[in-house]
Amino acid sequence: MITQTINLNMVPGSVYPVIHVSQYDNDSGALKFNLFNGSAFSVPAGSAVVINGTKPDGYGFSYSATYSGNVVTANVTQQMTAVAGEVKCELRITKNSDIIGTQNFTLMVEPAALDNNTVISDSDIPAIAAAADYAASASSSASAAATSAADAASTLAQTKRLGGVTAVSNGTDLNTMTSIGEYQFSSNTASTLVHCPITIGGRLTVEAGIGINSSQYIRQTIMRYNRADEIFTRVSVDTGSNWTNWYQFTLTDTGA
Repeated sequence: MITQTINLNMVPGSVYPVIHVSQYDNDSGALKFNLFNGSAFSVPAGSAVVINGTKPDGYGFSYSATYSGNVVTANVTQQMTAVAGEVKCELRITKNSDIIGTQNFTLMVEPAALDNNTVISDSDIPAIAAAADYAASASSSASAAATSAADAASTLAQTKRLGGVTAVSNGTDLNTMTSIGEYQFSSNTASTLVHCPITIGGRLTVEAGIGINSSQYIRQTIMRYNRADEIFTRVSVDTGSNWTNWYQFTLTDTGA
């Protein structure tokens, strides 16, 4: 909805640019970076670009970004804005064995007016924000308002965040889930997921990093609920375009 454009030097050492956002912001394509090194710096074709950062609570994040010429576009996610304060960030470009980072920049996260310490009856902040969106779009007629309320309740049931774990919606294709984080799905949801190795509830962990050959990888790991002895995992070495098969690990009870 709101796009901020930032000039970003490929050579570290200059004054950090500061980008102002609000806590819990979640905005697709909200950041555009004009890369330069004296003149415009074009990202080499076939490169992988990520936005990395460390939040004030010590936890980090790494998300894929897109590029065209010298312009890199990145999303603002709730993981990036979950903690108020200064978030130190950079863009990192990988092409074959070459890895280069830009100058750092600061994501200045303004505290939300309604924070995590505020007591809200059986609700959390992302759920409240979603409910407000649905309320704003509700029709003025009584029948339309009732329909909108029912739709909002259904959506909140799918998207409510509990303890930092995000619910996976019905019909989701796991090949597209490349954002770092932890996700949960019920047995009913699992039966509709695409490229899921099991049809019973479980927890999905998505992580990313740099492999031994300086290649960027994304790993998905699924642990079944109510069964501590089954783990499924797979890897993509090209930021989610192609995945290996799922590999299943069966654990043995040691009796400890």
